[in-house]
Amino acid sequence: MDIETFSNILAIAEDKSISKAANRLFVSRSALNRQLLMVEKEIGLPLFKRVSNRLELTYAGEVFIRTAENVLRELRSCTRLMHDISGNVRGMISVGITNGRAGIMMKDIIAKFHERYPHVSISFRITNSDELRELLYTGKVDIALIASEEVTSDFSAEQLSKEEVVLICSSRHPLAHLAGWNEDGTRRQCSLEWFKDEVFGLEPRGTPIRTHADHLFANENFRPDTTIENCTASLLLQLTGDGICCTIFSERHIANNSELVGFGFEPRRYFSVSLACRKDYQPNAVERYFMDVTREFYGAAGQQQRA
Repeated sequence: MDIETFSNILAIAEDKSISKAANRLFVSRSALNRQLLMVEKEIGLPLFKRVSNRLELTYAGEVFIRTAENVLRELRSCTRLMHDISGNVRGMISVGITNGRAGIMMKDIIAKFHERYPHVSISFRITNSDELRELLYTGKVDIALIASEEVTSDFSAEQLSKEEVVLICSSRHPLAHLAGWNEDGTRRQCSLEWFKDEVFGLEPRGTPIRTHADHLFANENFRPDTTIENCTASLLLQLTGDGICCTIFSERHIANNSELVGFGFEPRRYFSVSLACRKDYQPNAVERYFMDVTREFYGAAGQQQRA
């Protein structure tokens, strides 16, 4: 049983489907099915059972997957150590990030990172905070940018930013002129009632920012007449800039964007981002540099926020 086999069976378990896993792995369904049958024949036990239209792990399958994850994690660790010893700065780092974070920071970070390490690939897993936590815990990503409230005792983490949660509207909105800063440097605030006739674009439920938005709506007994649900961060900001809707997001999304303005709330709400890895994980030199570049980005962005 080789590394490719472990990786492919793991893909079937993640997708709960041979067809979906085959598409992701760029192999034929029949070839992947044969590989699964060969493994099951070798160990003498089925790894999956069919439940409705999906594949679920048997008990033997759960044990196999835990073993496969450990093997692949140890292989990545060994490869990293060999690269450090040899000075052969090649390979790949794995980073987990939310959609909103990817849109506002990764371009700058990737460009600077690749100036020093042009032959190192970055494998991004872009998903929600709940899944990021699971990917980090199981070793499927080694570094993650995650909402601070999602950090658990299993992780080593440092807070990179504390951003105010704001109502964002187009700079052409009739109330946009009321946005700005108070004399003490705090952001001017609004009531949701000011925007009672507006369409609101919102992230999927369960995301940290959406949870803030739902709490704000509940606290002010406010229910938008119309919402655009389950939007990505980039789509929300584009729709807001075009005047199609308002949204609730962290203030970093409007930094240096002349098409958007933001209002704070009373009481003020904040969203924090942390850089996290597993407690037992020791980043190599390449990963430490990526983390340093990320810290620098957040430090510089924080200084520019109110400039």
